[in-house]
This record gives sequence, C-alpha cells and structure tokens, in this order.
Amino acid sequence: MKKLTRRDMERSFSDNGLIPEITVYDVTDSTNVRALEYARDNKPERPIIFIANEQTAGRGRLGRSFSSPFGGIYMTILTRTPDRADTTALTSYAAVSVCRALGELTDLSPKVKWVNDVYIGSLKLSGILAQGFVDPDTNRLTHIALGIGLNVSGKELPEEIRGIATSLEAEGVIIDRAALASRIAEIYLSDLHKAGTAEIINEYRSLSMLTGADVNVIHPDRTYPARVVGIGDECELIVKTEDGETVLLRTGEVSVRPVKRY
Repeated sequence: MKKLTRRDMERSFSDNGLIPEITVYDVTDSTNVRALEYARDNKPERPIIFIANEQTAGRGRLGRSFSSPFGGIYMTILTRTPDRADTTALTSYAAVSVCRALGELTDLSPKVKWVNDVYIGSLKLSGILAQGFVDPDTNRLTHIALGIGLNVSGKELPEEIRGIATSLEAEGVIIDRAALASRIAEIYLSDLHKAGTAEIINEYRSLSMLTGADVNVIHPDRTYPARVVGIGDECELIVKTEDGETVLLRTGEVSVRPVKRY
C-alpha cells in the first residue's frame, strides 16, 4: 500500500471545490496532538486537516490507546467551535459522516455504537475522539480537534485487537484511502454543518446498533445492567434500568451483554 500524500488528498477534494488546508505526516504521535498544538500556536479561522500514514501514540476515549499501524486513516479535522454544538454532538456528527461515506463508497452497512465507535457487525472499524482547545487568554473553547481513526489495511489485525476489531480489507473492501478520508471530511465540514441538529440526530438514531440492546452501564464507581431504549435530542443514550428507572447518559460507557427479558 502506497503512502498518502497531500496531493492525493487535495486531488480527492478538487471535484467538489472544497479544499481545506491539509498537513500529511508519514509518522506522527497523534494527529489530535498536532492539531491542538496548531490551535494553540496559530488560532486558525478556517478548517485544517491533519492526517497520518501511521501514529505511534493514537488516542481513544477514556485515555485508551488506538492501534495505528501503517495503512489506516488517522485524521483530525480542526475547526473553530460551532455555536450550536458541543464535543458530544460533534462526535455524533462525525460518526454519521463516517457511516455516510462508507455507505457511498462501499457495500458495507456500518452502525454506530454510542457514542463514538463505528462497527461492522459485532466488530469495531472506526473510533472517534473530539477534544477541545481552550484559549488561555480568554478561557473560552475556541477550537475542536475531531479525530477519526479507521482500520483500512490488514486482514491480520494486531493481536491486542483481534476478535474485537475489523478492517476494510478484512471485510473484503479495497479502497483509495485519500478518497475515503476526503469524503468523510467533506461530509463533516459541509453537509453536516449545513443540516439542522434534529436532522443529524435522527440519522444518528437510525444508525444506532444499541437501541433495544441489553447493556452494562459502566461508571468509574459502579456498573449496572440496563436496556437501551433510544437516543436523546442531545445525543444522550436513554436506558431503562432493571428497577424501571429511565436514565439519560451524557458521558460514560456501555458494553453489550446477552439479551435478558425483564
């Protein structure tokens, strides 16, 4: 598999007239780190894309690492903070962008596991991490670094994620990485920012793989069983506990468990 270059990325954007500033790394620690450093030093007004062929310290939610060997898509889209969206909403928008792009360019039917993972069947294909930059001079959230990691190459995945993750190649899909990365970014930067929040949330709901599922809700201090009954208007996961209480989850994590009828 050949390396991604800035020219590859720019060429993929050119047909639609949207060509943001793009920085491509052969290897970097984390494109989110690079983006947040750029926001600190330059305070850009227009979107910038940071993309790497390989990461040595890819990041996921809750401080986890994200395996980032050569050949995947490791991309961060840095934007000014939209007036109407927080990091949770933007993470949801990004998940919709990934699913839309995959639906356009492949025969796969991806689903979203709240709040930030894209799955094919029971296996994780992509992870998303939104991080904000707070300007120390104003104490205001001025920029969002939206990181997207997507497994492309590798029928044999690293041992630590084998059995829980998949890649496009493992699913029988061979694709131009620049075309897929640019389409994801294009949807996120144009279509989704023009669409209404309600429209995006409805699409996010339709893509949810958890609605109706029995899960364990995981908090730092406790774990409890519940059933997912829907997605709220602000991307909250709505669950019903075994004692009948309805809870809106804005943060945290859930794991799917065997179906149990209450």
